[in-house]
Amino acid sequence: MASFFRNAGYTFPDKAGCEAYVELVDRELAGDEHVDLWNNALHAAAELGTDLTGEQIAARLPPTSQKLFLKTIETT
Repeated sequence: MASFFRNAGYTFPDKAGCEAYVELVDRELAGDEHVDLWNNALHAAAELGTDLTGEQIAARLPPTSQKLFLKTIETT
């Protein structure tokens, strides 16, 4: 996310604030928050009464997200 905003050419009135925000988003997406979000997908599937497995959810994700999702649910 941070590299997208750095390279996109947008102008921001508060460049330091923007930089701090995108770095926070990057950290959260790569850390515990990310793991919680993926695990919530499995929990939501169960709460909705579906028989979806992690592998079935992963099959609907883009390739890189598939790998990350499967790695995440393996370790939790």
